[in-house]
Amino acid sequence: MKRKFLITLLFLACMFACVCIIAACETNESEKTGGHEHNLTFNNRVEADCENDGNIAYWYCPSCDIYYSDSKGNTEIQLSDTVLSKLGHIFKEGFTTDKQPTCTQSGSKSKHCTRC
Repeated sequence: MKRKFLITLLFLACMFACVCIIAACETNESEKTGGHEHNLTFNNRVEADCENDGNIAYWYCPSCDIYYSDSKGNTEIQLSDTVLSKLGHIFKEGFTTDKQPTCTQSGSKSKHCTRC
């Protein structure tokens, strides 16, 4: 009888510990999200060009002002992690004639970028 009582008591103690651990995990998860459900907005990838920065595809929650690399809001990133830096121009060697000179007007030459 004493043994059965101890086994039951041990079982109840284990169950109580499990409930406490689950509650603690749920509390920690709620703290991570600021106690709310994320309202994530998706931002498409934009390629960088010679003069403009681009960005990777990312998700943003305006309620907690946090950026994420995944649609479930599990992987937090910084805004700076979303930036694809502008590429800069690569100019062809020499000048290109844009306008031929005439007897009455000057011509013009310029450098041109191989990317744009």
